Amino acid sequence: GTSRLESLASISRDCKEREMFITQRHVDHLQWVHALDLYVIGASEFEGQLDPEQCRFGKWLYSRETHDNERDSELKRLLANIESPHRNLHVSAARVVQFQKSGDALAARRQFLDATLPALRQTTDLLQ
Repeated sequence: GTSRLESLASISRDCKEREMFITQRHVDHLQWVHALDLYVIGASEFEGQLDPEQCRFGKWLYSRETHDNERDSELKRLLANIESPHRNLHVSAARVVQFQKSGDALAARRQFLDATLPALRQTTDLLQ
């Protein structure tokens, strides 16, 4: 059988992998919001994912594997707390894109500043 040391090493490795994954998803969302900001100022098109269940973090968040692992109390707390701000982040971005496409750059900017950035802060604070 596996020794206690091997079990602890496995748990430690799993924690490190999850920590790296969460850090990568944090960076993904910072880059995503930067791309949205560039879109709002007219510097580029926005090709980011607007569906909160389809970004890499969302796919993980809503996966059966993630929810089957809810024995982990820290993970359970993260799942409970992050779903709403993460969804709000993507919903606010969809509104930004709608305003921008309709030619209302001022409303797009206001939506970005008043809704997207606060949702980003809430989401990334939970990812740290």
